[in-house]
Amino acid sequence: MAMEAGSSAKGSSIGRSIPRRDGAGKVSGSAIYAANIVRPRMLHAKVLRSPLPRARITAIDTSRAAKVPGVRAVVTARDLQARLGCEIIFGSVLIDQPMLAIDEVRHVGEPVAAVAAEEPEAAEEALGLIDVQYEELPPVLNARDALAPGAPLVHQAMNLSGQYKVFFAFNPVAGTNMCNHHVITVGDLQAGFAASDLIVEGVYTSPSTQHCCMEPHATVAEYAGGRLTVWTSSQAPYAVQTRLGPLFHLRPEQVRVVVHNVGGGFGGKSNLKLEPLASALAMLLGRPVKHVTTRREEFYITSKHAVEYRVKTGVSKDGKLLARRCEVLYDTGAYAETGPIVSMKSGYTAAGPYAIPNVLIDIKCIYTNKVPAGSLRGLGVPQVAWGHESQMDEIATCLGIDPFDLRRRNVYPDGGLFVSGENLRHFHLDTLLDEVAAASGWKTRRRAAADGARLARGFGMACTMKNSASPTRSQARIWLSPEGVAEVRSATVEIGQGAGTVLVQLAAESLGMPVERVRLALLDTDVVPFDVGTISDRSTFHMGNAIVAAAADLRRQLLEHASRLLEVPKENLVLRGEAVCVLEAPERKVSFAEIVSAAAPEAGLLGEGEFATTSRLSSIAEQCGEWTTPFWDVAAAVAEVEVDRATGKIKVLRYVCAADAGRAINPALCRQQLAGEILMGIGMTFHEEMRYENGQLINPSFVDYKMPSLRDTPLSVEIVLAESGHPDGPFGAKGIGEVAVPQVSPAISNAVFDAVGIRLTELPLTPERVLRALRAGAKG
Repeated sequence: MAMEAGSSAKGSSIGRSIPRRDGAGKVSGSAIYAANIVRPRMLHAKVLRSPLPRARITAIDTSRAAKVPGVRAVVTARDLQARLGCEIIFGSVLIDQPMLAIDEVRHVGEPVAAVAAEEPEAAEEALGLIDVQYEELPPVLNARDALAPGAPLVHQAMNLSGQYKVFFAFNPVAGTNMCNHHVITVGDLQAGFAASDLIVEGVYTSPSTQHCCMEPHATVAEYAGGRLTVWTSSQAPYAVQTRLGPLFHLRPEQVRVVVHNVGGGFGGKSNLKLEPLASALAMLLGRPVKHVTTRREEFYITSKHAVEYRVKTGVSKDGKLLARRCEVLYDTGAYAETGPIVSMKSGYTAAGPYAIPNVLIDIKCIYTNKVPAGSLRGLGVPQVAWGHESQMDEIATCLGIDPFDLRRRNVYPDGGLFVSGENLRHFHLDTLLDEVAAASGWKTRRRAAADGARLARGFGMACTMKNSASPTRSQARIWLSPEGVAEVRSATVEIGQGAGTVLVQLAAESLGMPVERVRLALLDTDVVPFDVGTISDRSTFHMGNAIVAAAADLRRQLLEHASRLLEVPKENLVLRGEAVCVLEAPERKVSFAEIVSAAAPEAGLLGEGEFATTSRLSSIAEQCGEWTTPFWDVAAAVAEVEVDRATGKIKVLRYVCAADAGRAINPALCRQQLAGEILMGIGMTFHEEMRYENGQLINPSFVDYKMPSLRDTPLSVEIVLAESGHPDGPFGAKGIGEVAVPQVSPAISNAVFDAVGIRLTELPLTPERVLRALRAGAKG
């Protein structure tokens, strides 16, 4: 059930910046995370990782390691297969990733053997005594080389049997390193280019980056009484449950997943990571096993896709985009992870948020011998936005058109026909462009300093669109206790975004209760119902709608029971102030607690709700009339920068972002989310890059991998929080947790061009690259 924006009563919970429910526990240190879990007789696991990007394992000797005092097991993949009889290979799209390497390693850092010991120190010591013999094999180290004829195959075969197969049609190409290939075509591309007055081409690259969550991956597994219980740092507890069961031949009800707080996810904790191996060790040894990664190990688990984006655009002399061809290569590393989904979903938006009559988008997701790549905040859209928004400014320069005017002339209108064949619903990017231009003073902005001045200022703009996950399903329950306290039972994970607070606000508003009388249940799959996962900006919209529906079911029950107690037809009753009142005689009432005590004194009342979206993604070419997303993330941004010609240093002086929240359930949390997204985007713009040499990751620590700091924070960050009121969202709300990342890099790069006249096409924008471009420009 969706509720219209503006339908809430005066003094409601909606639109209030109430304090975060998880705030006190986190600042006091009392919040519980997976790494805090301690079980009786618990062992500690450590993993030996491959030192080579590609090699055949010729021998493994674990005999010396097994003799270390306190070590209870040293296992290889073959050991697990022989002694446990479990399935050892898993995956969300393609079944391709082993718990421990089988015969061959495919990237530096791949797990080869595991140790379980009484103490972590004993396990660590044993790792150094495992002797592994390798035969090195030629690796493929970038996506372009992996496509070359005769390139070594990372996988000899591809097993398309992952969970997402039922929702999407993926197209792995046998005999190649291409684990997914899709082509989107609209109109007549060649005719569009032939009619163009100007054609602009470019190649834009962005590197692999790390998620850099404050909390590392952590899992505790325990097998007892025929049930597997897993405490884990996961964004998707039901995904863990549904994928673990088949590995160990367990039914879903035999797998219990418990998630406490999660210290950041950004997509990196949305699929199986440590859970299969920890569970296998626990089942093998009959004792609980804890596995917590080190910071260095985090760099070898998952990453963001490196992308090569080639784009050719045809445009008329008055600035109308007529044709665009995009080729996008996603380097998904050694295992597919969610790469096929990332490539396909972000591939929809590769041509940008513009109504272009003739389009071809060629999307390739490629295996290489590098760290696997999966979902990271923005799901591939930041990589393609880096390209199409940079080229929009190049086109504006060539035509002598203001970059704002060029975008405003071509941006999709609400109801516009998207490349998928669907009509864009509740799409207000044109309004956001107007708002960010007004808020930033775009039309009256100060021009760049004269040539020769050391410090030059410039302004840049970018706008983007992103879809959410679909089809997906969320279920929720609200339990009303005999004391009249409401408990929200939801599988949405609190990963630092404030969802636990917002969902309580939605439940309180829907029941007419103060937020202080609503609590959130511990996320335990024995208690909370199904949800796809805390991913893709979907929690407020999807789970929010499920909670509103559960509240409606609970309200119905309250009215029915109150009708019997008051002997008044339920049509003449109304919920008000934690009570059900007679509409014409409000003094006649019965409280929620009294209703529950009379109707269900021990069990309480339970409301249930579900929200599901549908879309047909089986063939992009046949998408006409179907929705690829239940709502669109849209935002526009303007950056003002200062460039030091002597050092190449870029400083962001001011950053203005306009984003559509639909309805801001908690405005402070919305603004905090957007500010965090901007800072994350700044890190990817200036610093972040997983650097490889001959397949070796050379910066797997925060000493060498540079993160954004307070020095990188813009002197001024201004948020324009638009509220268009999405008619399908709970009280008009929609997600806002990923919307502001994609504009950051192109907006800053466009501002650099405005300041000093250099066009950068490779991220990150380091001082060295700026200086090289400045010197090349001076020579030219």
